[in-house]
Amino acid sequence: MPSITAAQAIVESEWGQSGLTVNANNLFGYKGSYNGSYVEYPTQEYSSSRGWYWINAPFKKYPSWDASIADYMDLLTSDYYKSILFVRDYHLVAQSLQDKGYATAPNYAQTLINIIDTYGLAAWDQEAQNSPESEAIAQIVYIPGYGVIGFNNTGSSIPGSNQKFKDGTRWQTFGSKVINGEEMYDVGGGQFVPKKYTNHYDDGIVTIHYEPGYGVNAVRGDGTQILGSNTTFKTGTRWKIVGVKEINGGIYYAVGNDTYIAKKYTQWGTGK
Repeated sequence: MPSITAAQAIVESEWGQSGLTVNANNLFGYKGSYNGSYVEYPTQEYSSSRGWYWINAPFKKYPSWDASIADYMDLLTSDYYKSILFVRDYHLVAQSLQDKGYATAPNYAQTLINIIDTYGLAAWDQEAQNSPESEAIAQIVYIPGYGVIGFNNTGSSIPGSNQKFKDGTRWQTFGSKVINGEEMYDVGGGQFVPKKYTNHYDDGIVTIHYEPGYGVNAVRGDGTQILGSNTTFKTGTRWKIVGVKEINGGIYYAVGNDTYIAKKYTQWGTGK
């Protein structure tokens, strides 16, 4: 999330002024080597047995800040870290980064949180969450090394397609439709992959995307509006998806008993 990325860059690069950043374009304190390039740099570490201590460690040397940012994003989308990408609370993301060992400092999470709170960076998260999420590309999220079965337009599975739709592969999408009672992406050639196995599933949660301070009316399965429900389904509120259905030619997510929200009013829609 934007607030965490900014806070980490601030802390790790000392506002872009650290020697590591100036000499190696390393914005995020990322150890190791980049295409064989690295610099030895002194760094303070912490352990419960030794407390604070200094070591010299290899840090990645990048040709530019852009390369550093791209490598950081690759790290966060790796199998080890990618679960935190779907968390919407920066407090929880900060704690997860600390728990997963991004830094050894015992106060690392609180340091990030303090930066976010001091400079109002959480507003960036709200802006991002209120913007529609592009579904132009869908990345398969499954078990590393394995793939998911694709389906054809009639709902029959495509034998051997799990060898193609492997975890981590990315596919251009051409819309989605409801097949076998679930939303699937059209990835061309008469092939469809379940949305629940992509990076757009968001843990099966919809976030209402409309005008700030306002809400949208849900509908029943027959398409009639549930008047007054806009006071419940306000912009920014989050709801568990319990089903999906095509209503009046559009995709709607069930968020309760015979209660549906149009996809266009969620993080995957335009809000109009």
